[in-house]
Amino acid sequence: MVNYEIFKNFQLVKDLYLNKNLMKKLFFYLPILFLLVIFSSSCSDDKNIVEEISGSYNVDEECSSAFFDYVISITGASGGSDRIVIANYGDFGVAVTATVNGNFIEIDDQTFNIDNQSVNIFNGLGEISGNTFTSNYAYSLDGGESELCTFSATKI
Repeated sequence: MVNYEIFKNFQLVKDLYLNKNLMKKLFFYLPILFLLVIFSSSCSDDKNIVEEISGSYNVDEECSSAFFDYVISITGASGGSDRIVIANYGDFGVAVTATVNGNFIEIDDQTFNIDNQSVNIFNGLGEISGNTFTSNYAYSLDGGESELCTFSATKI
């Protein structure tokens, strides 16, 4: 007569061995899969936000000395998926470059020569919320006293 109890024990050992190898593989590959998902999604989010905010905006601006209404346009820039160009920023008729980080925008400090005057734009920060772009910045002409400006822009 054959003792089947031995075969049952053998099957149990085989199952435990296979599960042990499976668990080792899971513990090895699961963190790699997790990192791939995180890194691949973070790059596409910046690109998507740049695509979402690209377009023309009506601006209502208040500076220390006056109020202004004008139009700006935002487009993607070369040099990374988080870089943008804002045309006519500050109603100066020039394009400034900026970096997008989530919904926040940091405008690079820049100097332009406009009508033989040096225009310095600095401390520019902005935020995008839906179809609204708000920004604060400072500028000076020919190195003179700086003027602070705040604007709210609505996507057209």
